[in-house]
Amino acid sequence: IPVVGQFKHGFLVFAAVVVSAMVMSDRKKAYWICLVVCAFIFAGHVLACRSAWGAEYGIAWLFSDATNFIRIIQLPLFAMAFITFFRRADGCWDAVEKGFFIALCIIFACEAVSTVTGTDPHTYPNKSLGILGWFYFANSQSAILCAAVPVALCMVMKKEKPAATAIFCAAVFAVLFMFGTRLSYLGALIIGFGTVLTWLLVKKLKWPAAVTILVCMAACLALVQVSPWYVNQSKHQEILAQKQADIDSLVQQGKNEYGADDVEYLRPAYEKYLGGLVDKYGLERVAERYGETTDAEKIVNVRRLRIEYCSMLMEDAPVSVKLFGLPLDSLTYENYVYDVENDYHGIFFLYGGAGLAALAVFLLYFVVIITGALIKNPKKYFTVEAGAVGIALITLFLHSYFTAGVLRRPNASFYFSVCLAAAYYLVKIREEGCPVEHVRG
Repeated sequence: IPVVGQFKHGFLVFAAVVVSAMVMSDRKKAYWICLVVCAFIFAGHVLACRSAWGAEYGIAWLFSDATNFIRIIQLPLFAMAFITFFRRADGCWDAVEKGFFIALCIIFACEAVSTVTGTDPHTYPNKSLGILGWFYFANSQSAILCAAVPVALCMVMKKEKPAATAIFCAAVFAVLFMFGTRLSYLGALIIGFGTVLTWLLVKKLKWPAAVTILVCMAACLALVQVSPWYVNQSKHQEILAQKQADIDSLVQQGKNEYGADDVEYLRPAYEKYLGGLVDKYGLERVAERYGETTDAEKIVNVRRLRIEYCSMLMEDAPVSVKLFGLPLDSLTYENYVYDVENDYHGIFFLYGGAGLAALAVFLLYFVVIITGALIKNPKKYFTVEAGAVGIALITLFLHSYFTAGVLRRPNASFYFSVCLAAAYYLVKIREEGCPVEHVRG
C-alpha cells in the first residue's frame, strides 16, 4: 500500500506538470507526437506479451509493466514540459541554479545529521562504507549529486566570492568523495577538470577559484586509497579470491566425478553460482554463453548474470517480443530478480528494439543540437552555464550506461530532464540581447 501511494502521488505531480505545460505551449503537436509514440510502444508491448505468455500475463503483470513504463516516459515528457516553461517564463535558468543549490544543501544536511546520529545506511551497507544519507538507491543518488554539483558550482563561482567558492568546493568534493561509488569519484574529477577548462576557455577563470578546485581534485587523487570505493573494491577482490578457490575446488570435484571431456564437470560450480540459469536454460547452454569459463570474476558477476538471463529469455521469445520487450515480472525466476543493472539494457529487454530506438532518437536529438550549436558559433553558445550543463549531462549519460539508476528512476531522471531542457534553452531559446519572455512559446 505505501508503494502504491507513493506511485499515485508521484504520478499526480507528473501528470499535473505535463498537462499544465501542454496547456501553456504553442507547440502542442510535439506533445501529441510523443504521447502517440509512447502509447504505440506500450500497446505493442502489451499485445506482444499477451500473445507470448497468454493468461499468465494478467492484471498483476500488466500493472507492473504500466507503472514501470510511466517511470520511463517521465524523462522525455518532463524534458518537454521544462522546455515549455523555459520558453514562457523569464528567470527559469536562475531558478534551476538556485534549485540545484538548495537540493545540494538539503543533501549535505541529511548526510551530516545521519552520520552524526549514526543512522546513515551507508552506500555499501554490507561493508559499512560510504555516506549515503537518508536517500534511496545509491546509484540514483550518485547521479543526482553529479548532475547538481556542476550547475550549483557555476552559480557560486559567478558570485566571485573566493571564500564562498572555497567553502562550497570543499563541501561538494568531500560529498562526492565520501559518497563512495566509482562514478561519484569519477564525477568529482570530471566536474573539477570540466569546470576549470570551461572557465579557462571563456576567459572568466579567476585564480582563487582555479586553485580551490585544483586543490580539491588533488586531494581526491592523493587520498584515493582510503576512499570508500577503493576500499570496497579491495574487499571485493578479497571475496573474489575466496570464491575463486571455491570454484576451483568445485571444478576439480566435477572433473573427478564426470571427467574433463564434457561440460558436466562444470555442473557443481555452475549450479552453486549460476543455479537459476542452469535450472531454466540447462547447463550446456549456460556453459556456452559463459565460454565454459572457470574465472570467478565472470561467474559471480551479478550484472552479467542478469544480462545473460534476459538475453536468453529474449532469444526464446517471438519476434513481437523482440520488438516490444519482455514483461517485467518474467524477469523473476525462483524468487530471484534478474532485472538488469544497466539502464539501456533494461530499456531494450523491457520495451524491445522499438523502445530503445525511440529513447535513442530522443536523446540523440539533444546531442545533435548541442553539437551543431557549438560548431556553428562556439563563442556564442559555449558559456559557463552551457559548460555546467554539459558536464552534468556527461555524468548522467555515464550513470545511465553503467547503472540502472537514471532512466527508470524518476528521482534521478527528473534531473536528467531538467538538464536536457536547460541545454535546449541555452542553444535554442536564449539569444544574445533577447530576454526569454520575448521568445514565442
